[in-house]
Amino acid sequence: QQQQQPAAAPQRPAAKRARLKQPSCGVTRHGPVKLKSIQELVLKHFGLDGSVNVDIGIRIVNPKMVQRMCVLLVEGLGPALYAKHAAKLSSLTSFFPQLYPLRLQGNRHFVYKAEKSLLRCALTSIQRQAEERRINENKKKVESSLTKGGNALTSVKRLYLVSEAVMKENMYPGPWDSEEQRAGYVTLTKDDPTAKETLPMFSIDCEMVRSAQGLELARVSIVNEECEELLDMLVQPTNEITDYNTKYSGITAEKLEPVTATLADVQAKLQDMLPSDCIIVGHGLENDLRVLKLHHGFAIDTSVMFPDARGSQFKPALRWLVRNYLNRKIQTGTDGHCSTEDARACMELVLNRLRDPGFGEILAKDESLFLRVARKGRRAAMLDVADAMKLYRQDPVDQFPCSTDSEIATHFSGGPASGPWSCDLQWARLTGLQQTMTQLGDGDLETEALAQSVETLDKNLSTILSAVPPGTAVLVLGIADPTLAYRLHGRKVRGSSEEPWTPALDAQLNQAVETAKTGLLFMTCTAAV
Repeated sequence: QQQQQPAAAPQRPAAKRARLKQPSCGVTRHGPVKLKSIQELVLKHFGLDGSVNVDIGIRIVNPKMVQRMCVLLVEGLGPALYAKHAAKLSSLTSFFPQLYPLRLQGNRHFVYKAEKSLLRCALTSIQRQAEERRINENKKKVESSLTKGGNALTSVKRLYLVSEAVMKENMYPGPWDSEEQRAGYVTLTKDDPTAKETLPMFSIDCEMVRSAQGLELARVSIVNEECEELLDMLVQPTNEITDYNTKYSGITAEKLEPVTATLADVQAKLQDMLPSDCIIVGHGLENDLRVLKLHHGFAIDTSVMFPDARGSQFKPALRWLVRNYLNRKIQTGTDGHCSTEDARACMELVLNRLRDPGFGEILAKDESLFLRVARKGRRAAMLDVADAMKLYRQDPVDQFPCSTDSEIATHFSGGPASGPWSCDLQWARLTGLQQTMTQLGDGDLETEALAQSVETLDKNLSTILSAVPPGTAVLVLGIADPTLAYRLHGRKVRGSSEEPWTPALDAQLNQAVETAKTGLLFMTCTAAV
């Protein structure tokens, strides 16, 4: 008797088998997708977070078929605006099969910036331990220098000198400039044998006005290591002034009217007062040295010496450093800054750091997404305005500075062989819609100007999306206009006896923050070849 053969397993249709091999995106939980989950998805895709089995609420199916990830942040495209103008955004409705609610980070009174939530990654425990070791080793190095014979303080000063690489990065004037850029510059030439041993420090701060040629010197102050004022001098700019910048400089036409001193006079005084082997101290010294037209290789810059609490991509404001570490306030008046006060504050900060290597030190808490991706041997591209890119100038990322959304779209339309598509991760921030909303300022979502801005956004998105190569995970994040939330929060923080903060305003702030936390997520994967 013949044995019965088991029935063959039913075969899936060829079209269904092909679909199963293709990548796709989806959510795994009910409710809004958290903005931080987008970052976690990127990290997980590149094998960077180590938590492959943790459900983050969003996933890519068949991730091995995805060659690259493209994240587009569209500022101003919140749920309310999309509901009004969805018909004008056919680029999104035709490209993405589904729309998901998005939730930004924040608290009751404040919404965190979306780009920071996406581009800043919290350090791992191993990285935090390494950061602690770095700080302890730096302390030991300073303490070792202080216990050695000879002029110990001079050795410590050398530890904090701005390196040539950092000078170049921060656009200090120097021999790396072109011959045309170096025209009119001078160096310190005074020879002082004791200065070679002690490296005396002099803190310099300048106030500037604006002319057609750019920033020009209008006031210069110098203090020594005893914080004694050596020079406080008004200067007549070379060119016609277009903006006195009085709010910050304190300079007015009346103050400069009787002044006859010129930049050349200041340069001569500096060469007469300061030895060539001195250290110039200041905050953001590249600006002061450029308006002084002074080349000098020894500098201690408090914007470099002290870390910013917001992260390594930021520079701390002098006002913040003084308030947090010297327990006093500067730059509080309405008639401009005082260059002598600022110079003295810089010197005090540096002296405190020289005596105590832990003074003003902050443990790093995060690092950039681009840096983390690069450690895996992957390339990232960043398309944004030039000012935003400055925060990531030290990171291994291909930068494409753009002044408009249309420039971003043009870069993407170049094809996969070059430009941003040649990288593994593309990050772009489209700001045109938000700029229009900020200019209008009335919250009206039905104005003609806003409708035109939406149509322009759709055109740019269409250009980008039509150029997406095969095997790409595409995520478009729309975030609501946060202007009202930021304005009310600023008013609450500043406080005013003339306009006291009330429970009604607090409720208005909470509502504005909740609105600003809402967003939209469009995501899909293009078919792999």
